[in-house]
Amino acid sequence: MLKLNLGCGRDIRQGYVNVDYIAGPGVDVVADINKRLQWDDQSVDEVLMYHVLEHTDDPVKVMLEIHRIVRPGGVVEIKVPHRMHSDAYSIYHRHYFDENSFNDLCQTGGSAEIGCRFEILERRIYWQHAVLSPWHMRKYLRIDTSRWPWGTPKEVTVRLKRL
Repeated sequence: MLKLNLGCGRDIRQGYVNVDYIAGPGVDVVADINKRLQWDDQSVDEVLMYHVLEHTDDPVKVMLEIHRIVRPGGVVEIKVPHRMHSDAYSIYHRHYFDENSFNDLCQTGGSAEIGCRFEILERRIYWQHAVLSPWHMRKYLRIDTSRWPWGTPKEVTVRLKRL
């Protein structure tokens, strides 16, 4: 069973091939996920990408490459900062995501256009309690607090199954 931890950084995981674009302790393979990956078509059983996709040049191209290497029935788990959270706006982040960002990869119309198909197995939002009052959030951050009165979404996790 081949499992990849893409963009691992210092998050080294046992039982996974830890892949990053910078060599470091525990990194098994140095690779740029913006380019073609070294694994054969449909050879990977599981992929983890935690706080990686927002740094890529083109998330759709990366997901096409993930689709290529993951076997049918294989699982891809992705974590990204939610676009409504301040963590999303790091100078190093190129893309912004929310709970609906992966829908195009999973619907027949959208996925047919880009050439890959996944099924959403699970979608989670992690919340951060508000440090500002709802009034301040509405006035200064322009956040609709009727939707999120107790805080802001911090992170989106999505588990996908390759079809």
